[in-house]
Amino acid sequence: MKLISSIIVFSTLSLAAPLLAANLTTDSRITNDLTAAAVGDEIRNNCPTISANMFVAIGKAMSLKKYAKSLGATDDDIDAFLNNKNEQNRIRGLRDARLKAGGVVVGNAQSYCKLGEAEINKGSLTGSLLRKN
Repeated sequence: MKLISSIIVFSTLSLAAPLLAANLTTDSRITNDLTAAAVGDEIRNNCPTISANMFVAIGKAMSLKKYAKSLGATDDDIDAFLNNKNEQNRIRGLRDARLKAGGVVVGNAQSYCKLGEAEINKGSLTGSLLRKN
């Protein structure tokens, strides 16, 4: 009986890791915050008049990590999620769609600047991660 109980506990724990990853993947706050950060990163890398508001960015990253931990994720779970190529590609796709919807034209620095300034002015999450030089 003890062996069966051990097998059940082990099986449950083995199934928990994929479920946790799925929870991080499907959580709207995590998706929205990571997408906002990715949009901000593209803006700051392509607009010469906008840079990162690093203190805010670090604070937001720490807050998001704390939130993920409140969902039951460990540091290893979070690292695995952030380093997962499928997740990176998913967030890049959402980033690119948001940039396009905001009028960004790849290779046109002014279009990145225009979106960045709009995000800063409306006080969005993306805007809070940016500052005008």
